[in-house]
Amino acid sequence: MNRSEKKDERDAAPRQPAPPRAAPLVPSVPSNPVGFIPPHGGYERLHSYQKALIVYDATLHFCRRFIDKKDRTFDQMVQAARSGKQNIVEGSQVSGTSKELELKLTNVARASLQELLEDYRDFLRTRGLRLWDKNSREALFVRRLGARPDASYESYRTYLETRPPEVCANIIICLIHQTNYLLDQLTAVTIHNALVLAQAGVDVLLLDDDVAMPTGLVISPALWREYFKPRLRSIIDLAREAAPDLLVFYHSDGDFTRLLPDLVEIGVNVINPVQPDCMDAVAIKAEFGDRMALWGTVGTASDWDWGTPDQIRAEVRQRIEQLGPAGLLLAPSYDIDFTPIENIRAFVEVAREYGDA
Repeated sequence: MNRSEKKDERDAAPRQPAPPRAAPLVPSVPSNPVGFIPPHGGYERLHSYQKALIVYDATLHFCRRFIDKKDRTFDQMVQAARSGKQNIVEGSQVSGTSKELELKLTNVARASLQELLEDYRDFLRTRGLRLWDKNSREALFVRRLGARPDASYESYRTYLETRPPEVCANIIICLIHQTNYLLDQLTAVTIHNALVLAQAGVDVLLLDDDVAMPTGLVISPALWREYFKPRLRSIIDLAREAAPDLLVFYHSDGDFTRLLPDLVEIGVNVINPVQPDCMDAVAIKAEFGDRMALWGTVGTASDWDWGTPDQIRAEVRQRIEQLGPAGLLLAPSYDIDFTPIENIRAFVEVAREYGDA
């Protein structure tokens, strides 16, 4: 795991799946996406960011007005709104260099906003308040407000800071739906880019999707299956229509063992980095056999930075004996930025010796 990377280790307790939405998983791609999603950065111009910023500001005011600060829901809702906004920012910043990471951050934003949506629905349900129909007079009014090119929190301030909780919660629910629709459009652009790469003849499609920490997933499997899995499946299926022999590599730090059957199902060929202090490579090999190759598997962060060359040699030999040679792409399972050169040489030497045996 990249030790400089900070993860939002929010509550991963499973939630009840939301009702199915009619929005397509692969919306039509804009014919001229320039300006809709800038090549790199420029998140302030993204409509999805502008809507997510309104949702964050509105949620902050809503919680201050209607939820006790000591209630755990207060922090949960504010953090979910912030995560939705911030992941759009980060996705825009990396869009010029990593479409896979952009998709990951877009999906995290989508999942965070879905959690927030459920919180607002729960707020209404537990208090016996009405949830507006999407075609109700009130919802259509909010939709018209959101269609204005200069829409901001100020467009809704009067309603959000003076109306009763039922009205405020429903307005924010409408805003979340608008934001989610725009995020689906960003997903469509990313799928389009993956398809272009496949048509250009690339051999490998790498999907970078950090969804885990050392002790398990950062979101529930149910949430991953609702938001991440169908979109990853769409990318893989469309790319393989253009390049049937395309290999798909999937990366996530931490322990994502619970997702392995799903990854095999949607067509992932290789997983990385299979960190030995997080995942059991031997058990994975035994269960999935030749259906999934392992890329990495060698060494913990402390092994690489503080261990001895002999320790590295011993682990490399063990990995080859347990996991190889077929289906094993032997590699460090952690970054080696600060690893002593002696440890790197030991890895290369013993890999050559035993790998050729």
